Amino acid sequence: MIYCFQKVDHMEAVELSKKKQIILTVIILLVLILGGFFAVKVILIYSKIMNGELGMGGYDFEEQMSIGQAIANVEPDIDPTLVASDDDPALGAEEPVLTIVEFADFQCPHCAAVSGTVRRMASLYGEKVRFIYRDYPVSEIHPDAQLAAEAAECAHDQGLFWQYHDKLFANQGDLDVVSLKSYAIQVGLDPTVFNQCLDYSSKRGEVLDDYTDGSLVGVYGTPTFFFNGSRVSGAIPEAVFESIIQGFLE
Repeated sequence: MIYCFQKVDHMEAVELSKKKQIILTVIILLVLILGGFFAVKVILIYSKIMNGELGMGGYDFEEQMSIGQAIANVEPDIDPTLVASDDDPALGAEEPVLTIVEFADFQCPHCAAVSGTVRRMASLYGEKVRFIYRDYPVSEIHPDAQLAAEAAECAHDQGLFWQYHDKLFANQGDLDVVSLKSYAIQVGLDPTVFNQCLDYSSKRGEVLDDYTDGSLVGVYGTPTFFFNGSRVSGAIPEAVFESIIQGFLE
């Protein structure tokens, strides 16, 4: 009888061990699934930030941000001298009431979406506002952005940055070397001077300096704007953009 009881206890122990293994396996699978979902979410958020879809406050300019929220989300001032520069392309007033510095990436679709807004705002408020463009090529996800930025700086040397700027944003799908040189001819640049500038990477250091400056003042993705040193990140809708300008000018 003792043997029979011991045999039953052993069988029960085996069954209990199997149940524990099943429960442990289920728990591990759940952890892996939840971890996978979390990882995917993190990757998506990272992608949105790097593409400029998410503002620093977590707002999605494309879908959620109202004018009031955008103005309220203007972050505390950063010393404007840390973001502005004298040698970068600029439009507008020489002695402005408001200086807007944009850090952008020529391969970023959200930078392209807001580039027209910048041009229109410069036309409307050019007597009081100065717009400065600075390079922030996010090469990890935009492999052609660095070279495109260098090409635009080469165009700046010949006084045709903004024409070249518009051409690049209108042709984001074709930013290889051949295309960049073709665009130079199309906007009226001296091709010999431009090609030499591009081929010898004459502007690589300048582009990297812009990128470094942006990183030091809290640029995490593109486009990022500084209104007299106050940061607003993301593809700002035109109505919101204009309201922010008016708020600074009042």
